[in-house]
Amino acid sequence: MRMTDRTRGDSEGSDRVKRMIETYAARYDDPFWNALTELIETTPRNRIVDFGCGPGLFLIDAAWKYRAKWVYGFDSSPEMLGRANEFLSERLKDCKYEVEGLDVNVAPIPLPDKSIDLAFSGFFLHELSNPRDHVSQVYKVLSDAGVYAIYDFISGNEESFVERMIATGWSEERARDRYPSMCKHSLEDIESLLKSSGFQIIKSNRIEDIRAIVVGAKQAGPGTERSNTSMRHRSPWAYDDSDIRCPRCTSHKIIRCHDRWATSRGVQMFECTTCGKRFVDRGYDDYLPTFIR
Repeated sequence: MRMTDRTRGDSEGSDRVKRMIETYAARYDDPFWNALTELIETTPRNRIVDFGCGPGLFLIDAAWKYRAKWVYGFDSSPEMLGRANEFLSERLKDCKYEVEGLDVNVAPIPLPDKSIDLAFSGFFLHELSNPRDHVSQVYKVLSDAGVYAIYDFISGNEESFVERMIATGWSEERARDRYPSMCKHSLEDIESLLKSSGFQIIKSNRIEDIRAIVVGAKQAGPGTERSNTSMRHRSPWAYDDSDIRCPRCTSHKIIRCHDRWATSRGVQMFECTTCGKRFVDRGYDDYLPTFIR
């Protein structure tokens, strides 16, 4: 386990590190983990990398959740990497780790091709000067069954963003000033980045109106191609939801929810991954969830 400083220093210092630690639970809350699990399930991922890892708290949770054997953290801040090294050394018992200084705006990703099973970046994409180049590099370091999960703010609802930031202690002026830079990508922008970089399977979950997780996979596999009828409809009387649209936003990005209440009443429950609305339909003869656990 090693930490290599390849940066010129962090101008924001220890106060930013402290804020990142204190706000981790709010940024990586239950809605985040539920949305991520819907997209990639909890299939074991031997090697995980986090770009913009900060103090390393996501890597600790991800290592446990996905039963990783190795985790890698990259960040441009020596202070962040110092705390990440401390946290990872204290809390990871059956998983090895490396944290390293890296500014992806100017340096390539120092990982072998096809070596990573889960790549992740949280609130990081909007900080990149050339996100397309970064996403293309991530594609190369992923294994054939690997996935890249991008978690970030998205554009479209300035008022919700301002309200959320005020709740965390920001002033309204600061929130409105930061909205254009922190929410500069739409959900469709991120999906387009993944598609243009070669990802074949692209899924997304919107969280409220200002956060989203977008996942790209090189090819279909467990937890990535949930809309494939042959994977989910095992019953010959399986419910055909291929033409279902969200009643709120008319999106086709619909997942089927395994809900005990709905099942017990002969109701099929759906959720729109674009706007988050849940709705039901009756008269189905297939109790299986959208994805196979």
